[in-house]
Amino acid sequence: MIRRQISRQDLVNEPHLAWNSFIDVIATEAFEDLCDTQRLAQLVFLYDAEVNNGGHLQYFLNSAGERACETLRVLLEQGLRHQHSILEAALEIADSVSLSEIDSLEDYIAEAAEERFGQLDLRYYGHQSEVDTFLERYLDDHFNDFIELT
Repeated sequence: MIRRQISRQDLVNEPHLAWNSFIDVIATEAFEDLCDTQRLAQLVFLYDAEVNNGGHLQYFLNSAGERACETLRVLLEQGLRHQHSILEAALEIADSVSLSEIDSLEDYIAEAAEERFGQLDLRYYGHQSEVDTFLERYLDDHFNDFIELT
């Protein structure tokens, strides 16, 4: 299991180190190298990060989007209903267009101008705090799966 080490004293002095270490694990490690508990957090985090950085179009074009069906299942199982319904609708749109044909900046700009995901992106942004709260609670509940205290 991949975990980040933090000394107990450092954690007392700098409590944010736990969050930073958690994010470091789920943002930088390969999906295949993580345990199931970590994978779940990574799916939620990467979906959230990609959509917040460039909307659903970016999510589907980047590697995180390759796990959209797994992410959809996890969102439902974890009670993130708004995000689940938004991703479900976004998947329907993604399935109806040829995103795989976007291979240049010009293609990306043209697709983005279509704003197929625009309303879904806005809906997603309206529920941002739910994902943050979920991830904070998830770290609390699974602390030892991400961090080893020394």
